[in-house]
Amino acid sequence: MKTDRGPLPLILALLGLFLGSAVVGVALARTFAPGSFLADIVSFFALPVAFAFGLKAWFGLALAGAAIRVMGMRRTHAVQGPTPRAATMPLPGSFVFLPLSSGAGAAAGIVVAIVSTRGSGWLAWLTYWSVGTLHGLLAWRLARAGVLMPPESV
Repeated sequence: MKTDRGPLPLILALLGLFLGSAVVGVALARTFAPGSFLADIVSFFALPVAFAFGLKAWFGLALAGAAIRVMGMRRTHAVQGPTPRAATMPLPGSFVFLPLSSGAGAAAGIVVAIVSTRGSGWLAWLTYWSVGTLHGLLAWRLARAGVLMPPESV
């Protein structure tokens, strides 16, 4: 899965999705629950942890899918002959980022809505859920585009 891009797009994507989401989380916590240590901690870790779990789940799903394809190729190889695999084909299973980040955003939003001192709790929850969903969509699209990839592919 080699690409002609350098490692810079991958590094920027990882920094943005991991560290950038922590910064956005703290900014949201300071907006909806200023001075709340609990809101700061939950907001700081929610999306980066979801992204880290998403990477592991994505690689695991891709590995399981590859194992299933290899087992299927053994059966058809004798009949059809070998089939070349595209070198730049993205790993399957990247959709896993969306539910993980969306769920993490919703869960963090519930915590922040409970301790919120400004505005409506529903607005805090909706904002966190929306940011988590956008984070998941961005990670999913970057993975499908081949920007996110396993470290050994760089």
